Amino acid sequence: MNFSLSSFSAIFFDLDGTLLEGSDVHFQNCVFQTGQSFGLETNIPRGMSLRYFLQLSFPEYDEEFREQFITKNYKNMMENPRPVQFFSDVIPFLESLPDIPRAIVTNCVDFEVDLTRRHVDLSQYFKTIISRSFPGIVHGKPHPDIYLRASEYFVTPPEQCIAFEDSETGLLSAKNAGMFTVAVNRYNDIDTRLADMVIRDFSEIEENLSFT
Repeated sequence: MNFSLSSFSAIFFDLDGTLLEGSDVHFQNCVFQTGQSFGLETNIPRGMSLRYFLQLSFPEYDEEFREQFITKNYKNMMENPRPVQFFSDVIPFLESLPDIPRAIVTNCVDFEVDLTRRHVDLSQYFKTIISRSFPGIVHGKPHPDIYLRASEYFVTPPEQCIAFEDSETGLLSAKNAGMFTVAVNRYNDIDTRLADMVIRDFSEIEENLSFT
């Protein structure tokens, strides 16, 4: 398949694991430690929101429990350093992108994005970050809400958008929103059948911004 990124009206990127390394591990470790304090085994998959994970894995617990868990995990994340940085292949790719709207579309809530900003200057490459806390979003990934909201924000039909994701949760969200999906399968550890295209990392995209 051969096409140019310029044929899309908006480009969306997941944040953790797609653009940044370090944050996913930090989040997973914090959730695991928080789970231990409740006497639970909580190995959360990459890219999944904590609230959705708790609903899916522990349906016997009520909303009050979920709020307690999330609050405790927030404190845990604040007390543990969140070391993050761009993957080495990301910046050259971002600097070569055509001049069309782009945004980060992440399952992180605002405080997690703020933690990341302490270590990485996201504003250099992105004017817009659509987080799980963005107005109008009811459900995070894997629901399509967050990508539909991104499409709406840029007044662009979903089918004219391309989304880069590194998790099955994110791919499902973008695909159900009707977008062209690219799996960034850095560690060869995700089911990429939902993706329209699969790359190892952004260095696989040619200089002319076409996929081959």
